Amino acid sequence: MNEERKRILELLEDGLISAEEAEELFDTLEEAESKHTNALTTKVDWESEGHKHDYAKQVRSTSKKIMHFIEDAVQKIKDADLDFNFGTSYPVSHIFYMDDADFEDIHIGIANGNIQLSAWNEPDVRVECEAKVYQVQHPSEARQKFLREAQFEITNNRLNFDIASKQVKTNVIIHVPNRLFQTLDLRLFNGDIAVRQLDVTSRTIKTSNGSIKVENSTSEEWKLETMNGSIQVAHSNGRQLDVETVNGSITLEGYFEQIHAQSVSGSMECYCKGEAVHSGHFKTTTGSLRIYLPQAKRIDGKLTTKLGKLRCKFKDAHVVEDKQDIINKLLRFEVLEQKENPMFIEADSKTGSIWVIPMEEEE
Repeated sequence: MNEERKRILELLEDGLISAEEAEELFDTLEEAESKHTNALTTKVDWESEGHKHDYAKQVRSTSKKIMHFIEDAVQKIKDADLDFNFGTSYPVSHIFYMDDADFEDIHIGIANGNIQLSAWNEPDVRVECEAKVYQVQHPSEARQKFLREAQFEITNNRLNFDIASKQVKTNVIIHVPNRLFQTLDLRLFNGDIAVRQLDVTSRTIKTSNGSIKVENSTSEEWKLETMNGSIQVAHSNGRQLDVETVNGSITLEGYFEQIHAQSVSGSMECYCKGEAVHSGHFKTTTGSLRIYLPQAKRIDGKLTTKLGKLRCKFKDAHVVEDKQDIINKLLRFEVLEQKENPMFIEADSKTGSIWVIPMEEEE
């Protein structure tokens, strides 16, 4: 339960749940731990199907309680989507443009709205904004407020675009030159993010409430994070990919050397392509995992779950260890163990099932 405690504390520190809700969550965890301890210290016929069913039902019930609290917490952000009780809004359309822009880093920060970022075959930067401005009395005041809140500049070799006010909701389409950038720092409090055809050495993309979608992109280091929303990476490549969501699914496809993916409430699908991949770590609390791997690659795998099923679909897999305890299941396996440069796979789901599948089976 240590992982669940850490998550509750993070939600409390971020202000997403109250102290009372955190206390109730901790009480639920303590109750679950107490029942688990009693179950282990009482003489029970664990082979009885009735006891197996009752205990599994108890674990699922506790898991649902925990996820109910987490979903309520992230829903607070979702419900804040800008009608914010601010009353009437006025629309503002504006385009920022910079000729022959020279920069290596990109920083984009918006409180509310949606962001689309992509490269184009021009040396210029173009930022198209469709905004709603709240707490103003007339359209001219809305435009003045928008232009005052929006910051667009290049300083210290970095492109900056910021709208910090939560009273301005902006849908933004940004075009940057088609070249390699050093860093991308993209942060959004409430809204969706889409990035296409952008090559960056290191990228960090975060939204508190919204989805993240990246396509046809390259980065050495990736860090994608959302509290409430799905994460998708497609037709992309890099050295290290880290993705995390509290409430949402994860879909990954591309050529990566190292992959770390984590979701509390959500399923995962991961398509690990190429011979360069050498490690993958996948973790979810309530969702299932489907991991597609190259057929010609040596694989050392470890799969664990409390209540789900564990399946390795490689026909030539050698099972090293297979434990089917009541609430602790483990499968260790090797594929093409005679080859060098193995890929290490570790996948864990508390209540869901895990499949490891040869890549050709999804084609």
